[in-house]
Amino acid sequence: MNNNKKEKSSYPLIGTMINVQAYKYNGMLYRQWNGAKVIRNTKDHYVLLMYKTKVGEISKKDWVYRDPVIWFMPKNALHNALVLLKQSGNYIYVNISSKPIYEDNTIKFVDYDIDIKKYPGKKLAIVDQDEFKEHIKEYKYPLKLIKQVEKSLEEVIYQSIKNEYFFNKTILNYYVKLAQKDHFIKSDLNLDTKINSSKMETKNNFKKAKKPTK
Repeated sequence: MNNNKKEKSSYPLIGTMINVQAYKYNGMLYRQWNGAKVIRNTKDHYVLLMYKTKVGEISKKDWVYRDPVIWFMPKNALHNALVLLKQSGNYIYVNISSKPIYEDNTIKFVDYDIDIKKYPGKKLAIVDQDEFKEHIKEYKYPLKLIKQVEKSLEEVIYQSIKNEYFFNKTILNYYVKLAQKDHFIKSDLNLDTKINSSKMETKNNFKKAKKPTK
């Protein structure tokens, strides 16, 4: 029985192609990514690589990623982050979401509306807060979930100021090199994701980021 558990926990295997699905709290599938390559799978996170990946949306026309993307999915946190690698710099987009689950060759998560983005030359921004407020009423988010979303926001902002995890150039560079060895992306990309914390500002209630309390 123990051996079976170990084998099951290793999936999806590194190098395999999988899909990703994002749901709303009411169970509606609203977005699907078809064809993401697993480049890391540990007890802490999944790391995926996407290039020319097709994305289907319920309310929009299908589209394709024209630039490579590294997708960090921590297994024990309520967020995941896509890092779009462009010659002009790296675009970081963080989804506040449920913890990911893997089944049927697909990683699935529930999207909790609010997102955080950090684009080259721009300040850190929290977006879609109005949508979150609307869905609190429409989907009847429990108070516990609302507090978890707020805490996850604080955690991501703290990581950005401390230059940790997917905001860290060294960590991102490690995964980019894995992709380059596989000839999945070019070797001349701009990899500068270092953020100057002295210039870091956020909007609304998160102007002063601090280490989240447990």
